[in-house]
Amino acid sequence: MRLRRKRSIRSLNRTLVFTIVFAVFFFRAQLIFHIANIIFHPQTSEYQGGLIDDIQFIKCYRWFRQCQSLIRPLSSADRNLAAWARVSKNLSEETSYAIESGVLYDTYVYVHRWKKSSNSQPMTDLAISKDPLTVPLRVLSEVQKLIQSRDSSAFHKHIYQQEPSIWERFSPWNHKSKGEIHLLGEDWQYKGGGIWCKYESRNDPLVDIEVYLGAGFVESRPQWKEVISEYFRPYVKSNKYIPLSITKKVKSLSEPEVEPFDDSLRLKLPMTHDRSFKILQITDVHFRCSDDGTILLNEFQTVNFIINILDREVPDLVVITGDFLDGLKSFDYQACILKLVQPMIRKGISYAFSFGEADYSLYATETQITAFISRLPFCMNKWSSLNNHMAIDIKLNSGSDIVLYVLDSFKSVEPFFIERERLSLPKYSLAFRSLPIKEYRPEGSFPLIGQYNERFALESSLKIDSNLGDILKRFKIMAMSCGYEHNNDCCLKSNDEIWLCYGGSSGVGLGKMFDMPANVRVFNIDDDKGEITSWKRNFISVDSVYDYQYIRSVQ
Repeated sequence: MRLRRKRSIRSLNRTLVFTIVFAVFFFRAQLIFHIANIIFHPQTSEYQGGLIDDIQFIKCYRWFRQCQSLIRPLSSADRNLAAWARVSKNLSEETSYAIESGVLYDTYVYVHRWKKSSNSQPMTDLAISKDPLTVPLRVLSEVQKLIQSRDSSAFHKHIYQQEPSIWERFSPWNHKSKGEIHLLGEDWQYKGGGIWCKYESRNDPLVDIEVYLGAGFVESRPQWKEVISEYFRPYVKSNKYIPLSITKKVKSLSEPEVEPFDDSLRLKLPMTHDRSFKILQITDVHFRCSDDGTILLNEFQTVNFIINILDREVPDLVVITGDFLDGLKSFDYQACILKLVQPMIRKGISYAFSFGEADYSLYATETQITAFISRLPFCMNKWSSLNNHMAIDIKLNSGSDIVLYVLDSFKSVEPFFIERERLSLPKYSLAFRSLPIKEYRPEGSFPLIGQYNERFALESSLKIDSNLGDILKRFKIMAMSCGYEHNNDCCLKSNDEIWLCYGGSSGVGLGKMFDMPANVRVFNIDDDKGEITSWKRNFISVDSVYDYQYIRSVQ
């Protein structure tokens, strides 16, 4: 019995050793991948733009030190370990922008940065299919063009083999044909996971890749294009029903960069009208970019409403006076902001933001939101002061000058205006901000044009710059317009000569008193007539102008 027991133990030990050796030999690549990411921390930061030569969906396991960057072989052919950087997303909850989530891992978008010293070329194009076993339409259409043009490279057949999982390698039911993708042509290279890349020295390279969350996302920025739109992620733990979109930027490296203004007190705006200037005020859209069908429809209608207004009014500048987000209900602030400014970007119209009470995110800081806005095309906020105030100077061809003040409601404006005192006063001036000031609650009788339904105390908006009304008078500002109160869309006049206006609210479906429709306000400065006028348009009758009024006549 003793001898038999010893033999059994010896046999088990041999089997165990053989199993360990077998596992180490066949799974050594996976073991190296896991051990490297448990022990080492790559010095590579998250990807925020730059040339790349590869992109992959990579799993980051719970026991890895971190997920911002990983150590992984370059490819199945090249087993040399390299640092991969995750595509950055300014949201504090990492799993929210995972491609998929499992019990032991989260999958993210990672890229390998291109180096001049490498033998590879930088990537010039990217396509991703929602199903890894299907070819994107862009790839198929380009191959079809090659076939029609009888290009010889189109008749080279390529078979791309999906890399099998550990279990598929040893499964008796695994067939060779499973996971194979057949394609004619040589321009596109398949990277696995539905990712297709192109490398062509004659084309400009990709210089950035970004990820966005939310339904209804549409890429509108110049040089940017959607790679995959609203990718449904059924296996993501948090916000699983919010779709994901990936966009790419292609830009000529020889293209000169625009020099920024070095003086936030004297911003210059290009002119499109000889002797007049028109400003469109959009306010309180409260975008969420969620998956809720009603909210998605309301936001779609809001964007179309703005497009219709831009077509009819053709403004020179759009001012967004706060509450463009909806606080904690807005998940991806970047997607919401891009959705709002999409019409202005497509038409090449400059715009400026003033922040409201709802313009914050649970997953991002104010600094991150401000930085994102400042990088947007045609956005004036890139030249705002440290406290997010702007004084935009416009010079008409007639020689007259205009100053438009776009002010932050939560930062003191007094130091900003003290700096302006050394400059001469313009012929025309207007001010915009989100919150109303105490002068919006005059006593007794006063001139009023429009609806004035909300008249509660304004304590919350008077914590900073309670003397802003005096500053407006000192700088001879002729009118001020704000947002915040959805049920007020009037202009009123207190004891002073300054008209105090409301923009109403521009978001469709927000629920207003007396079924008031979403609306916008327009200001027009006409130097031929020497006057400033204002009017409104609404969502129900977009072709009609109402509450037309004179703001000031300047002789």
